[in-house]
Amino acid sequence: MNRKLIFFIIKNVSLMCFISCSVKKQTPFYHLPDGKKDFICLKEGRNSKEDQGCWRFPACRNFCEDLFFNKEKRQMCYDWPMSLFEDFRNLKDVIDTQSFQYIEPEVLKCFLKFVKDDKDILFRKLNEEEVKEFLEEIANNETLAFHLAGEDKGDFSLLDALFKKINSLAPLALSESLFAGNNFLILIHQQENDSAWTWLNDYIVHHCRRDRFCKEPLDYYCKILRDVAFEKLKDFFENHQFRREYAKRIESKTCQSDTCMYGNLQDFNEMCDSF
Repeated sequence: MNRKLIFFIIKNVSLMCFISCSVKKQTPFYHLPDGKKDFICLKEGRNSKEDQGCWRFPACRNFCEDLFFNKEKRQMCYDWPMSLFEDFRNLKDVIDTQSFQYIEPEVLKCFLKFVKDDKDILFRKLNEEEVKEFLEEIANNETLAFHLAGEDKGDFSLLDALFKKINSLAPLALSESLFAGNNFLILIHQQENDSAWTWLNDYIVHHCRRDRFCKEPLDYYCKILRDVAFEKLKDFFENHQFRREYAKRIESKTCQSDTCMYGNLQDFNEMCDSF
């Protein structure tokens, strides 16, 4: 065999090796109930047994039966990939024991994709105090807020279910103090949690449009901020998101026969009294 042929073979074998070693393995996605795929539900290193339907394994069937009372929903759960079972069971245990700081946001997001219109199912057994603890964790954890907000946009059924555990009227629920001594809105501001603020503001706008007693979203903010201490309220007006969204609206109002001034607490209270 001549040298040119040997060099050609070695060069091509090396090139093939380089290509095969450089290409990353394709990690499988879990198919969601609607047939789509999502990176949040991505898993690695699962064997064929784990990829079988949940209904094949007693522990997973028990999990579905404990979670769902509706026969149709149970059947839906039986069809979930077995490879998600451990993550979902651990998630349920964390919420059942109120160990909210151990929630894995990606797992919770994946779970919410599978339950569709039952987004609050993991939280239905929580009482008012436990819901307040969970809201506090959301306010403190921007990653958790980001993933939850992404799944709750549209109908806001998750936030609605949580607030109703505190009070049937959303503004009154939001004005309630959490364990940190601040309400949900003030705590979100203090933690500079932009994901939670956007989620909550969108919820307020959505809810106000469907409330015949709500003239505009500022009406809700007035009720939520009514009993907030002077210094905390003054600090809240420094919130860049609230300023950007509502400064012009406040300044379009009339206070003491003049234009309301954003950040002036007396003007803000006068504006609120006019609603």
